[in-house]
Amino acid sequence: MRALESLRALAPAEGTLCRVLADGAPVWAVLEEDRLRALDGKSLGALSGARLLPPVSPGKIVGLGYNYKDLMTSEGQEEPLLFLKSPNALALDGADIRIASADRVWIEVELGLVIGEGGRDIPVREAARHILGHVVANDVTAADALGRDHHLAFSKSRDGFCPVSRFMRRGLDASDLAVSSRINGRTAQSSRTSDRFLDDAQVVNFVSRRMTLAVGDLILTGTPRGAQQAVVRPGDEAVVEVGGAGTVTSRFVEERR
Repeated sequence: MRALESLRALAPAEGTLCRVLADGAPVWAVLEEDRLRALDGKSLGALSGARLLPPVSPGKIVGLGYNYKDLMTSEGQEEPLLFLKSPNALALDGADIRIASADRVWIEVELGLVIGEGGRDIPVREAARHILGHVVANDVTAADALGRDHHLAFSKSRDGFCPVSRFMRRGLDASDLAVSSRINGRTAQSSRTSDRFLDDAQVVNFVSRRMTLAVGDLILTGTPRGAQQAVVRPGDEAVVEVGGAGTVTSRFVEERR
């Protein structure tokens, strides 16, 4: 967490950041064209030769359900719902995700907020300074086959069920970005962040009124309609994308039990 706190002071207010493994330790770097530079100015070489790590290491992953207006209307919801994903669900863009062919699993494109300053009851007008940057995430979800997983722990917290983009975007205007998901090249979801019920600042306020946010926490700001029809099976490739923020590509492989 201390590394993230120093990152707020050292990183450029706008730009593309990533975490790389350098000399056996994670290091934050700025992407400059196709090369990486550590925050202390040291060159880390070409991006193509770097071993990338997820650009976030959250203590908790908080998700919003029903935060897109079309989904709220169709489901009769009055405000978003909150759920938690275990940090062990975190994975990096490009990682394989293991699922059983008997399970019903779908993908959900999400714009993620990385918290750079913690707090409780954060006012909307102050929320922007608590956001370190944005990532793209795929909120992979398994159907609640038994009808008992009301807190979604079984459904959303399996290992690898939260792959994120390789880069964090700083200073991104996320008010009206294209949001989409594709399975084997076929569009499954398509919307814009302007269709969210709560925008970034309102999301931070909404979550922090219900739980204390800590440095490094990841908030998934919701997915548009079509997720439960975006079903994947072993052998499928899924791509989730938020324009200007990045993409996440995942290949689903058979889990042997």
